[in-house]
Amino acid sequence: MNVELLNQVKQAILANPQNTDMWVNWIEGTTYDKPCATVGCIAGWTIAHGNLQEMSEKIEFDINRCEENATRMLRLSGDQARRLFFVHHWPEKFQNKYNSVVGCDRDRANVIATRIEHFIATEGEE
Repeated sequence: MNVELLNQVKQAILANPQNTDMWVNWIEGTTYDKPCATVGCIAGWTIAHGNLQEMSEKIEFDINRCEENATRMLRLSGDQARRLFFVHHWPEKFQNKYNSVVGCDRDRANVIATRIEHFIATEGEE
């Protein structure tokens, strides 16, 4: 697991809560200083924040392969990726917290950051 990149993604989400939504990969019209210019979910932020030049294998940007590419960049198994990228695969306490947030970007970003911390602490098992 690429913990360093995952922590960078967490920090980017906390710094840009208005550009984070786990239900979409990319938010149209978002300005961000990376080539994709738009972000949304953890996988989207991974693509936006990752340094593709450091990858041993070049990842070609394709919005339809966002999760696949983010999985490779974070060095996750398929099961770990599902547990991280899809709210309905999160532990119930995180699902409930995320789904109960109404209209507050900062609160939503805090739930995602806490989820990422838990994911790292459990080595991707939860």
